[in-house]
Formats: sequence, C-alpha cells, structure tokens
Amino acid sequence: MYFAIVEDLKEDQNHLAGLIREDCLAHGEQADFLFFFSGEDFLDAYRKGMCGAVFLDIMLGAGSASGIETARTLRELDTRLPIVFVTSETGFALEGYEFHPLDYLVKPVSADKLAWCLNELREYLDPPSYIQVQESSGRGAAAGQRAAVLGGFAG
Repeated sequence: MYFAIVEDLKEDQNHLAGLIREDCLAHGEQADFLFFFSGEDFLDAYRKGMCGAVFLDIMLGAGSASGIETARTLRELDTRLPIVFVTSETGFALEGYEFHPLDYLVKPVSADKLAWCLNELREYLDPPSYIQVQESSGRGAAAGQRAAVLGGFAG
C-alpha cells in the first residue's frame, strides 16, 4: 500500500516511515511512501487512489498551510481517504475532528500506538466478508441470510 506522509521535518518522515514499514512487514504487507514537506505540495500532487492513507502533520513549516487547512481542502477532494493526524501539539484535536480523521498520533510516535492505528486502517479498508440478505417467504416474514463476498483488499 502507498502511504502519503506530509511532514516538514525529514527526521520525522524517516521515523514514521520506518515504523510503518516494520509493522507492514510483520503483517506480510509491503509499504511504499510518497513524501511531502508541505500541505500545498501534497494537494498539488493528490489524485484519488494515489495512496491508501495520509499521515498529516498538523504543525507544518512557517508560511505553509497547516495540517488542519490541508485536511479541509483534502475533504473537498476526497471524503473517504483515511487521514491520520500526527502532532506534538494535542490542542488541535477538537478542531481536527471536523475532518473525520482515522486517528491522532502524538510525536514522538511509538510503535505500539502506530500498530493500533494501522490495525484500525486495515479494518477500515478491508471490505466485509459477508453481506446480510433478506429472504422472503411470501408470507410477510423475512429471514436474514449471510452471503459470502468474494474478493478483498490486496494491499
């Protein structure tokens, strides 16, 4: 899966990518990355389907759009892309929830917190293994039956 990391500090980009890569390897998955130093660069490059999730720093460099502003614009382009806010400032949490993030990670990001977040992401992206189908007997009563769904996420 491709992950976009929008982070203005190279060392924080590398730290996060390393943790994601380790977790994905432990799950037999491949992790590929697109790195951006500003929200503007990310939004200029963004196309639906280019990544499975975006890890978005809230406090981007001076003169750059904040992660909150970037999320606002991103939600106009794509309402379903999972956003994970990454920040050292927890005071933005309430403002950021307006954009329906999957999670918030506080710097320095720990492997345990990231593992929980990635498991939530897997669950969010994995389609259901069954659907509920109503079966009618013609007498006004309906019984629910589960039908298997073929296919699935091939991260």
